[in-house]
Amino acid sequence: MKCKFCKEEIPDEVEFCPMCGSGVEQEEKFVGHQNPGQPINGTLYMVLSILSLLLCCLPFGIVGVVYSSRINTQQKSGDYDGARDSANKAKLFLIISFVLGLIVYMAFWGFNSDGELNVSDLRIDDEVITDDELIMEGEGKAQGEDGLDGDLDGIMDKEIKAAPQAARLGDNWDSYTVMVNNQVITLPCEYKEFEKLGFAVDEKNGLDSEDGMVSGGGYAIGYVTDKDGGSIMVDFINPDSAKKKAEECLVGGISVNDYELKNGKPKVVFPGNVQIGADREDVVKKYGEAEEVYEAVGEDDTMYSWWDEDTNYSSVDASFDAGNGRLTQITMRNYGE
Repeated sequence: MKCKFCKEEIPDEVEFCPMCGSGVEQEEKFVGHQNPGQPINGTLYMVLSILSLLLCCLPFGIVGVVYSSRINTQQKSGDYDGARDSANKAKLFLIISFVLGLIVYMAFWGFNSDGELNVSDLRIDDEVITDDELIMEGEGKAQGEDGLDGDLDGIMDKEIKAAPQAARLGDNWDSYTVMVNNQVITLPCEYKEFEKLGFAVDEKNGLDSEDGMVSGGGYAIGYVTDKDGGSIMVDFINPDSAKKKAEECLVGGISVNDYELKNGKPKVVFPGNVQIGADREDVVKKYGEAEEVYEAVGEDDTMYSWWDEDTNYSSVDASFDAGNGRLTQITMRNYGE
């Protein structure tokens, strides 16, 4: 038979398509109930959401990241309606974030008397930046070399390197420690820390660049999987000037949700022994007052965010079910500042 997503021939007895990873049994199970239609590129939504988070409007960018992270997993499990709903919500918050970011940008730089952006008067360190120079600076950088990765220009003035690895899980969110299958990892870390645990880069899920490379001075969202099919979303960061394979980069972020962790595997525990399913009040008690709280609307999750006041690249975002208050998704990032 053929896979409903990639249309490749696959054996009848497999549970997942060996070409694209789509769940075969799940799709058959929902035939007659949900129409898969065209597959949704959840990774593209995720990358754009992270760009809007870092470059446009942090609050709405976070919400976009939450919904974007669900799309691929919902499609794999056969929940096509849920995937489409997540994609629509991610798109909405992307638009809001970009619009607000544009408004802030325009207000910051101001306009000249003719109603045009006064680019010719921009100065950095008392040096005039011309229109042509501004255009040249922007070409190929705003979204990385492959057009989808983000760049690290905002923090490249500081040294980005792997953090010393801790022996135990920290108590505070800003310890940037996470325990994966009983092994503690401190972010940012070298990719080999995941290899030691039996994980490998999933080149068919995430990493939109065709060659699976990460732009110089950039980052890319991808997945690592273990031999049992357990999947974790990670941020690959490359502080060097040349392109690198994901395996040669640092890992600066890790994100899990209740869709992807099958029966609690792989086991992923965040500072304070926080993991998926934790009670909201217990998490807030351990992590302290959040920098931002986005209250649930209808069936949407309530989101809490903690971040370093000096940077958007060091943070923890947690989403809680609107009904029972249980943790449904948590993301930790530390790009090395």
